[in-house]
Amino acid sequence: MIDRLVDDFHDGRNRFDQPDECLLGVFDASGNLLGIGGLNQDPYSLGLPVGRLRRFYILPACRRQGIGRRLANALLLEAKRPFLIVVLRTYTTQGAQFYKSLGFIPYDTSTTSHIIRFNETSSDSS
Repeated sequence: MIDRLVDDFHDGRNRFDQPDECLLGVFDASGNLLGIGGLNQDPYSLGLPVGRLRRFYILPACRRQGIGRRLANALLLEAKRPFLIVVLRTYTTQGAQFYKSLGFIPYDTSTTSHIIRFNETSSDSS
């Protein structure tokens, strides 16, 4: 996963540098990267205000410590201003359970496994 992120960055396929995109990392006190995740404009949504979580990865030794949840919530906070919806594709049951715990719902298409709509989730939290 990290190799793909680095390769995409170096060859210019994905640098998380388009409007409203970001790449966030979580580091320990020594500066070691514990997790990383990005937010892109969804390339499959044809100009609609849809974001896509991509290259989300937490080191195995750091999982189940809240790091992934904090990182995902930071990305979703960044996404709420420009996007109405955020989508992602996960291939694992563990990933599906994690994203469901964040409020994502299954949404099975060829490019998407989960979706969150901010207007629906904001009313759930009040």
